[in-house]
Amino acid sequence: MAPLTVSIIYNKANTYGLNDDVLVIERILKNLQDSFSSIRVKTVDIREPLYHCDVNIHLEIPSFSAIPWAHTNILLVNPEQWSYAYDAYVHAFDTLIFRDPVSAEQFRVDYMEKGISANICVINWCNSWQINDKNKICDKNEFVCFVAGSTS
Repeated sequence: MAPLTVSIIYNKANTYGLNDDVLVIERILKNLQDSFSSIRVKTVDIREPLYHCDVNIHLEIPSFSAIPWAHTNILLVNPEQWSYAYDAYVHAFDTLIFRDPVSAEQFRVDYMEKGISANICVINWCNSWQINDKNKICDKNEFVCFVAGSTS
């Protein structure tokens, strides 16, 4: 039996956590190894040449030109990086993966209102905060600062 081929497509120049996401996905795929005879994983920069494979996993930014190169396309959504221009391509993805249930539910509601059909899946590997959680973060006499590398 031929191995299951998986491409993880992302911007390798982005050092703000995508490398950690790749490690998590590779660990998940390694745990699935028992279900398949073999899984061959390749990481691909969004600017590298494409090749045929069984599964493309797009990290945060969909690579529209890569969609026809795989039987299955999965998009790991980062709500902070999401552009509403991507909505037109949601139908091309077999699954949208979210890292937290709060973001997934927000997108689910938004898609229902827009009439967009999407298969949304949650794989928890980060925390999500809601507006009503802000009082739990710190007391009135404390200060908290968040530094991040996202567009928001």
